[in-house]
Amino acid sequence: MENYKIVLYSKESCLYCIQLKSWLKRNSIEFTEKNIQEKSNFDELVSLGYDSVPLIIISNLTTVEKTIILGFNKSKLKKVLNTHENEPLLIN
Repeated sequence: MENYKIVLYSKESCLYCIQLKSWLKRNSIEFTEKNIQEKSNFDELVSLGYDSVPLIIISNLTTVEKTIILGFNKSKLKKVLNTHENEPLLIN
C-alpha cells in the first residue's frame, strides 16, 4: 500500500468508524486517523464539504488521483485499493 496515502476522519462512538478501522488493520493498510471530536479535525472535515463520518480520503501517490468515500463501503475500498496490487484484500 506504499502507493497510497490514506486519511480516515472518524469519532470514537461511531460503529462504522470502528468497523472500518478494524477492516483496514486486518488488511494491513496503513492510515492516518483524524478524530473529529478534536475541533481542528472537525473544522478540516467541514472545510472539505462534509460533516459526517467515517470519511476516508485515498490519495494515489503514483497517479495523484484522490478518492473520497463516505461511509464504510468495502466494495469501493477494494476496487480503489486493488487497482495496482497483486494480493487481493480480505472480503470481510
